[in-house]
Amino acid sequence: MAEDSRKLDTIVDAVHSIDVRLAGMDSKLDVLGLTSSDHETRLRDVEVMARDAKEAGGKLADHESRMRTVERKLWMLSGFAAALGTAGGTVVSQILK
Repeated sequence: MAEDSRKLDTIVDAVHSIDVRLAGMDSKLDVLGLTSSDHETRLRDVEVMARDAKEAGGKLADHESRMRTVERKLWMLSGFAAALGTAGGTVVSQILK
């Protein structure tokens, strides 16, 4: 009888442990559900903004053209800096001769 009581206590402890773990998971899932609904709302808002921008002429929706413009200017400035460095080096070498 004592052995059966110990087995029952072990089973009760195991069930309690599972119950505690499930309660923790339940609260995490509740938080996740609230967070994901906020995330879904933000995604819908971004999709609406992109659609509105596209309908307005695509100026805000087309980020690729803006990125290409920035990259083009960056490469032009890099070339200008290289040319200026070369010219400056030539002038300095002529002065030091």
